[in-house]
Amino acid sequence: MMTNREGCTIYEKIVDPQTRSAAYVRHRVGALFVEDERGIGTGADRASSDEVFLSIPAASSSYLPKKDDRVALYITDAAEPPKDALTITYIGDFRHGSAAVQHIEVTAR
Repeated sequence: MMTNREGCTIYEKIVDPQTRSAAYVRHRVGALFVEDERGIGTGADRASSDEVFLSIPAASSSYLPKKDDRVALYITDAAEPPKDALTITYIGDFRHGSAAVQHIEVTAR
């Protein structure tokens, strides 16, 4: 599977049972394919519809992201998501069929 980045960091959003607030678990992902998608809405407000598409080969990660997890498009050791981290809006699990094409598709804003 084609890749164009060395890796990224996904922050799994969980609820801390003691404080009942959001907490994050860091997951490192190996080589992946990233594509920036730029767009603008056609409505009166002309809102931005920019997104980032990630294709993660099944061999690069054992973690399946969830909606509302955060993703930094680089590898970091930070315990909390950095300011430039994006929020995951879509996950497609394609870990079936030939091992050469098994992957996870993620869209984030």
